[in-house]
Amino acid sequence: MAPITYMMNGEQYVSVIFPGHTLVTFGLRD
Repeated sequence: MAPITYMMNGEQYVSVIFPGHTLVTFGLRD
C-alpha cells in the first residue's frame, strides 16, 4: 500500500497502513 503523507503543525508526517490494519505514523524531521 502507498503511504499517506500529510502536513500537521508545520511538520510532515507519513502514515502507512499495513495488511492487518496496523497503522504506523511517524514524522519526517530534517
